[in-house]
Amino acid sequence: MKKFIVLILFVLISCTKSEESSNNLLLSKIVGNWKVVGYYDDIEDSETGSNYHLVENGPVTTYKPDKTFDHIYSSTEVYYGNYSISMDSILTMNYSTTASGEPYLYKTKIFLLNDAVLEFASETSETWGMRFEKINTP
Repeated sequence: MKKFIVLILFVLISCTKSEESSNNLLLSKIVGNWKVVGYYDDIEDSETGSNYHLVENGPVTTYKPDKTFDHIYSSTEVYYGNYSISMDSILTMNYSTTASGEPYLYKTKIFLLNDAVLEFASETSETWGMRFEKINTP
């Protein structure tokens, strides 16, 4: 019986460490400058037949190692705040500044994050998502 309890504890501790290391991997991969290059929605493009739409000169978001971010729409429109990534890949962005002057909390599910591409979708819509490409690392 003791061996069984020790085995259960070992499995639980191993799973927790594995989840923490995967979360740390997401946090390290997201650090850098990401430019919006496209978005997904439920409207099919008549020319391409796709629900993916390219964005020219998209805004840039910089995720920093200290878990802060800057979201740059233009030289006069910059928003910033703090971010976190949960164990289940939910990116939470807590905007300190917005156009309205009010703080704003935004949550989204990360579906793809590697050294070159970040894709996430709204928690409230299965048909809407954004695609970013990494443009450089701070």
